[in-house]
Amino acid sequence: MPPDNLGEPLTDAYSIPGGQARLFERGVTIDGARGEAVAAFAFPMIGRPVIVTGDPAAQPISESHAIRFVQGPWELETLVSLILGALAGRLSLLPTGQPGTPVPLNIGPATVMDADIYGFPVTAASLQERQLYDVALLDGSNQWRVVAPHAVYHRRTWRDFGIARITDVHVARRIDKFREVLVQAGRHAGAKRLNN
Repeated sequence: MPPDNLGEPLTDAYSIPGGQARLFERGVTIDGARGEAVAAFAFPMIGRPVIVTGDPAAQPISESHAIRFVQGPWELETLVSLILGALAGRLSLLPTGQPGTPVPLNIGPATVMDADIYGFPVTAASLQERQLYDVALLDGSNQWRVVAPHAVYHRRTWRDFGIARITDVHVARRIDKFREVLVQAGRHAGAKRLNN
């Protein structure tokens, strides 16, 4: 994945053993002896959380490997060490919508995914029962920055399951006068595009 597809930078370049790293919303770049390497994140998308049941340490927080990279000209062991050094202490889960202590994420061993593409599974040592979590990265100002909202839900066992259908329909008269207000404010284009 090229660095321009990694989203906004979260840090400036910082030193790691063997090189320098820079953290982005969707990955990390590493400059070392063999040039630049990129590791991309594949965390769950909003609306599709991974549901962790049983022991959280035994189930990855992503349907596939959450961190992916291409070996390129690097020795595998060296590149793995650089990636792990770049992410050490910078990857956690945060309870969604409430203050809480970050839950550090554990990065498992690198395995081959396809040809020269490798990946790391990512797990959490412990999670609170019936809690939704966001994936967060530690940015350059030492603040946790959510990069994958609503990514992980934990429930040790399932004895029941329910479905709720929520319909959000609004009936209000206040919008009936919006076109007139927009015209009076000189916002003719907005008045034309208003759909009530």
